[in-house]
Amino acid sequence: MKRRWMLVGLALVAIVAVAVPALAGVSGGKEPRLFDVSQIANASRIKAHHALGVARKARKRAERALKLARKNVPVAGTSAPVPVFAEASGAVTTGSTTSYVALSGGPSVTVSVPQATNAPQGTGLIQVAAQAHVGDDAGAVALFQDGSAMPVQSDICQTVAGLPGPALFASGDGLGGTWGTPASIEFSTGACGSTGPAGPVMFVTTAGSHTYELRYAFCGCSATDATFSQRRIWVTPLA
Repeated sequence: MKRRWMLVGLALVAIVAVAVPALAGVSGGKEPRLFDVSQIANASRIKAHHALGVARKARKRAERALKLARKNVPVAGTSAPVPVFAEASGAVTTGSTTSYVALSGGPSVTVSVPQATNAPQGTGLIQVAAQAHVGDDAGAVALFQDGSAMPVQSDICQTVAGLPGPALFASGDGLGGTWGTPASIEFSTGACGSTGPAGPVMFVTTAGSHTYELRYAFCGCSATDATFSQRRIWVTPLA
C-alpha cells in the first residue's frame, strides 16, 4: 500500500514539473510570466468599442426608418410597391375608328404617384399592365390619364393596325381572344399585343393623384364594331 502511494506521489511531482514551466512561459532564462493582464484588458476594450459603434449605427438606422414611416415614405428594401387593380367583366362594343372612346365599366383606377427617387422635382413613375378579351373583329385599347391620352404609347401599333392614335395593344382581325400588354407587332395579322398574362410597361408622369382609364377603338378591318370583355388594369406607382 505504501509503495502504491509513493508511486502516485512521484507521478504527481513529475506532472507538476512539466506543467509549471509551460504555463509560466520559461524561455531563454527569462522571468516566468503567467499572463499579460494589460494586453487582455486592451483587447477587451477594443472589442467593446467596436460593439458600441455597431450599436450606434443600428440605432441611427432604426431612427431614420421610424421617421420615414411617420411620413408614410417607403423604406428601400422593406416592402414592394402595391398595384391598384380594377376590372369590368361585361361585354361592350364600339364602332369608333376616329377616336378612342370610354365604354361602360372602364375600368379605371385613381392612384397617388409619389415623387420618383433621384428624378427631377415633380416627376413620378408608374408601371401599367392591361388586358381584355377582344372578339373576332379587331379592336384596340389605349391608356388615358385624367381624361387625356397617355403619351408614349405605341405609335407603331397605330401605323400597323390603322388606329386613331397610339395604343397600349391591339388585336388582329379574326384572332378573337385575350390580348394585353406589352405591345408586340405581328405584321401579317395587324395584331399589336401579347397573349397570356399581362406584363407591365413603364410610364413617366407627374407626382400627385391621377386617374387612369382604358378606352377603346374599332380597327375597321371588317364588320361594324369590336367587342371587349374581361377588361383589366393594374397601375403600380413607383417611389
